[in-house]
Amino acid sequence: MRGREARLAYLPWEQWRGTVSEDDARVTYDHIAHSPHCSMEKAARLLGHRPRHTALEAVSEAVDRLVAAGRIVAAT
Repeated sequence: MRGREARLAYLPWEQWRGTVSEDDARVTYDHIAHSPHCSMEKAARLLGHRPRHTALEAVSEAVDRLVAAGRIVAAT
């Protein structure tokens, strides 16, 4: 939704789960526990492929570009 300021903050898991329903916490934990974030070692070993960026570098670059384009505002 546009026109609303995001109210986001990082909370450690134990603290965050106290802010949501038990069902939401269970579903979120299941997602976190089973989300695929795979090592690229097999691709490197079998195909000789190494990605240009790590997953965190890709996210950082994407956020930096959104900030530069004025799509989001960095927290101060």
